[in-house]
Amino acid sequence: MIRSTSHRAFALILLATNLLPLPANAQADAAKPEGFAAHFHRDDTSVIVVEDPLPHLRTLLNSQTLKKVLTDGALGKLLARSGDAPDPAEGWQWVNNNRRWIPQQLAIGMSDNGIGDLDHLLRLLTAFELLQAVDVGNKDDAKFRAEAGLLRKTIAEELPLTQLPRMRVYVRFRDAEDAGALLELARLQVNDLPKDDIPPGVSFEAKGNALTARLVLADVLRAKNIDVEELLTDIDVVHADDGADAIRKAVNAVQSFKAEITLEQVGSGLLLTVGPTTAGGPAGLPADFVNLPDAVGKPDATTLLWGRWTATRLKSAAAAWLTTHEKWKASYAYSLAGDTALGGEPVIDALHDLALRIRKFADAGSMRIWIDDKSAAMHLAMQEEPKPAAADLAGSALARLLPADVDGFSVSTDTSLGEVVSDWVQQVEGRMASQTLKADLRGNDADLAHKVEQNYYTHFAGLRELIHRTALDKFEPGYAMLFGTKGKVDRLEASFELNARPQRVSGRDLPTPEMAIIGRPKGGEAAMREHVEKVYSAMIRGIRSSSRPDALANQPLPPVDAKAVMVDHGLGVPTWTFEAASLAKASGEAKLRVDIKGDLQPHFFFADGMVVFSSSPRLSKSILEAQSGKAKRLTLPEDGDGPLITIGRQTGESFATTIEHLKAWYLVLTNNADAGDEHRDAAGAFDAIAALSRTITKIEWTTVQPTGERRQITEGVLIFGDGRDGK
Repeated sequence: MIRSTSHRAFALILLATNLLPLPANAQADAAKPEGFAAHFHRDDTSVIVVEDPLPHLRTLLNSQTLKKVLTDGALGKLLARSGDAPDPAEGWQWVNNNRRWIPQQLAIGMSDNGIGDLDHLLRLLTAFELLQAVDVGNKDDAKFRAEAGLLRKTIAEELPLTQLPRMRVYVRFRDAEDAGALLELARLQVNDLPKDDIPPGVSFEAKGNALTARLVLADVLRAKNIDVEELLTDIDVVHADDGADAIRKAVNAVQSFKAEITLEQVGSGLLLTVGPTTAGGPAGLPADFVNLPDAVGKPDATTLLWGRWTATRLKSAAAAWLTTHEKWKASYAYSLAGDTALGGEPVIDALHDLALRIRKFADAGSMRIWIDDKSAAMHLAMQEEPKPAAADLAGSALARLLPADVDGFSVSTDTSLGEVVSDWVQQVEGRMASQTLKADLRGNDADLAHKVEQNYYTHFAGLRELIHRTALDKFEPGYAMLFGTKGKVDRLEASFELNARPQRVSGRDLPTPEMAIIGRPKGGEAAMREHVEKVYSAMIRGIRSSSRPDALANQPLPPVDAKAVMVDHGLGVPTWTFEAASLAKASGEAKLRVDIKGDLQPHFFFADGMVVFSSSPRLSKSILEAQSGKAKRLTLPEDGDGPLITIGRQTGESFATTIEHLKAWYLVLTNNADAGDEHRDAAGAFDAIAALSRTITKIEWTTVQPTGERRQITEGVLIFGDGRDGK
């Protein structure tokens, strides 16, 4: 259902298209070369392009499989109860009626200079945040004063280099008149702004087929009667100890800051340029820019998204971020940065963690995603180079631990388990930051969102240190993730207190998802057990600390360290777990007690020089039987052009089964089999997700390194269900 606000927006655009006069040279511009390549500049070497999605939307929204899922079955019932049972064919009709506003092409480009701008901006933020941390310390302490002086020097070096990161965004429409109407609409909006609503220092210039917005910081400061030196002194960016020359340079750098953004019509497209329009060398990318490597394929009519990039400047920036972190990690400023960070995490830490990933990037790469409507499949191809030689999965210890009966898996020889877990946690943290930003923009529950984020970074700081930093040095490259759906919990008994009232949860014969993650520890078994104990202890300390009532927040935290204990799950190898008492300690006043019999027993063991963390004794037995040769192992492809580095597979059916298992647990944990509409809708949502998952047959991906070469080629495919008609 299209909301009325959307109707009003489209009505305004349609009015502009049909009634507003086009610029005089719009028709001449329409004869210019179409597509982003003619309008990006030579130095815009990192580009992501989204090609015309309309043909693929037509196929998707006319799919009988999608119609069946949305109108029948679990998802159809859920949507019907909410009063909205959409027909995808009607959605296509609306899309087709408004096709003029669906871009034929969207491209984003950035040069190495733009990456450099971003680097300098982040360095400035890092130094400023550390300086604010020093400000909360003892200013009379000589060590604090020395650190503050070094940070002011860094800020003075970065200020003249700071500007908005230069980049370009191109959007091509289906008709030059539509691009012209949108530009003219922007002009009218600017012209209608009351002068009092335009901030001082901000100006607009409409010239030819372009509209430029400019900011001159000196004019802003002058209009507000702000003394720059006094301002910089107040925020400790300059100090009398720095000397008159250094202070004058800092003041001049602030006063000389300028920014500009230009929106320009080029043929049937609009080009947004952040920074000078002449930046980036001569206009026009090389003619062969779209000629991607043979392994990736040239963009064609089936292509949905493609790109190519260079990462050398970004990698040099990442190296500098790591150096900065190493320089300051033992400082007073760093020790206080968590208390003054604008977000939940200090910038210096966020950049350190990001840099660890960036340094593994290849210097250059390209990728393409295309859709084969006839076979109902989405394909990915990517090439990165140069890449160091990686171990072949075939014949490796990892390969011996892969049972053939797993329902899903992801295995790689060039990525460590520490990196994988850190990436997982970073994704969760990214979503949390996104939710906080959305709350800020909406103005709803912003305080709560900030409190949740701040509590996480405060109470789980020790755990994050172990995950994002310590663990990266505890594992060698090589990991596997295995997923199963054959587990069963015979008995579940749990008790806890909620608002001082005893609660109990009980369940029998519950189907349960299974997961095992496998890594290559750098040290021996004893060292890995010690690391696991530290991680688990940090986790339960974080839970205990964050769950305490406010009245106890300032009291010392009771000891909650945990030691791994041996357990017998019938695996035939030494197996470790953690006592249930440690979880009870972590729950504090909730007094949580859990007793589970069956295939939900977290544990870990060692096999073939690998450490295996598993949730299910059944899955662990399957892994060990594959390792010993008693059970069939996963068959790896042998027809590649070189060593197999990565392989993964997940089916829609196994994911749907996992969702159905989670629904069974939801019903038990909420004890709502006979509850009202709210719980029925929640349970129905599980069924709907499962039904949607079954429209996907499978997802597969592999990475191969051609023999004797320093490039890696990744190929992936997502195959939709057979019911999709492709018309």
